[in-house]
Amino acid sequence: MGPPDDRRRVREWSLLEFAALLRGAGLNIEFAGLTADSDREPAKGTILMVLRQQGTESRLSAPPGFRVVAFMCTYNEEDIIEATLHHAVSQGVEVHLVDNWSTDRTVERAEAFLGRGLRKITKFPVEGPSPSFDLHTLLRHVEGLSYSCDADWCIHYDADEIRESPWSHIQLRDALFRVEREGFNAIDHTCLVFHPTIGGIEDPARIASFDRCEFGKRGGHFHQIKAWRHQNAPIRLADSGGHSAEFPDRKVYPFKFLLRHYPVRSHEHGMRKIFADRRPRWNADEREGRGWHIQYDDVASGHNFLRAPSELLQFDDDTFYSEYLVERLSGIGVERS
Repeated sequence: MGPPDDRRRVREWSLLEFAALLRGAGLNIEFAGLTADSDREPAKGTILMVLRQQGTESRLSAPPGFRVVAFMCTYNEEDIIEATLHHAVSQGVEVHLVDNWSTDRTVERAEAFLGRGLRKITKFPVEGPSPSFDLHTLLRHVEGLSYSCDADWCIHYDADEIRESPWSHIQLRDALFRVEREGFNAIDHTCLVFHPTIGGIEDPARIASFDRCEFGKRGGHFHQIKAWRHQNAPIRLADSGGHSAEFPDRKVYPFKFLLRHYPVRSHEHGMRKIFADRRPRWNADEREGRGWHIQYDDVASGHNFLRAPSELLQFDDDTFYSEYLVERLSGIGVERS
């Protein structure tokens, strides 16, 4: 494109060139990516490098005995449960599935993973189905399960989401071991919400087929402290609606992990989820007393769950992690993006 307007600069740098320069100088690059040129210009033409202190380990592998257990709560997630379990297990995570008496084939499909990363499947409430979805009671149950388990780390994990380490070359289990070695005992997440699109061919069985998304916009999306080092006393999870594990001396890691959320997978799924599986089962006391279960109140029967691709971000594994470096690591700037 020729020289820049400011002739004091010989030429522009590419991201790869600048990274090579820093590595050649002996610097330890933690993250490399792009950020906005200014607070008035959203174009991302400025290189941002996060450097790691010299002499510290940049990659750690968890020892064989290091265990991470996810408590995955389900209700009618048959379309996505296999993909979710496959991803969690591939990340070195063991799963305890807590099913809220699904009426579809969620449990049947999950059973194929027993002995292959899925530790057990239990039902809640234990006495049988309840007429309402009692989230607070369910989360108190998860609190008890996490306290009594023998894992090093615990995760409150929904069946329609997958978790990723902030480092592309480090799986989730190894990343949590690294977080612990650095003196932290909890992690937060940046939420990325994927949508079905007009003309799209999204398939919940193939997570990668969803390639249009947006950063979370609701208040709860910005508070996602759902993974913690196992504590010597029960943690508090229920009062926050499952959004924040609370315990004394909590130290949250400064870099956020990524949470990829798939709440609605097709128009038909959205209609069934909200009008058949959710609204008739909301707990009235939780809605009125805690302000929960209101996220779909503005969805009418004629709502179209398919989004125009042009109004969403295109998720590309080759570019997303560098182009949205600041947003995914800190949550800063997601509204503007």
